[in-house]
Amino acid sequence: MVRRITGKGQWQGINQLEINDNKITNINKIVNTLAKTISNQSASGNYTKIFQEQKARIERKLLNFNPSNSELYNKPFSLREWEDSLHKAHDTGPDNIHCQILKHLLIMSF
Repeated sequence: MVRRITGKGQWQGINQLEINDNKITNINKIVNTLAKTISNQSASGNYTKIFQEQKARIERKLLNFNPSNSELYNKPFSLREWEDSLHKAHDTGPDNIHCQILKHLLIMSF
């Protein structure tokens, strides 16, 4: 009981998603609905006009990016390394992506 109160109970998984009084229970439809919602929310049409202008100006600049592919972030990693990293991670990383999302995506993908 204490583990559940602190949020450390065993994760039961997502079994339904309700949108506009419509219950979605198929896991593929849930994933696709979430992906579409995130995509729509992050669409450039939702940006302010000032931000869109600045984004367009910056995107016109040419990049001088010549990676050697020997950088640490370009090296392959194993599933075990990924799991270990997520286990050690705090709630959010420097990109503010909540690690719980990544942990559950891993569970849902197998």
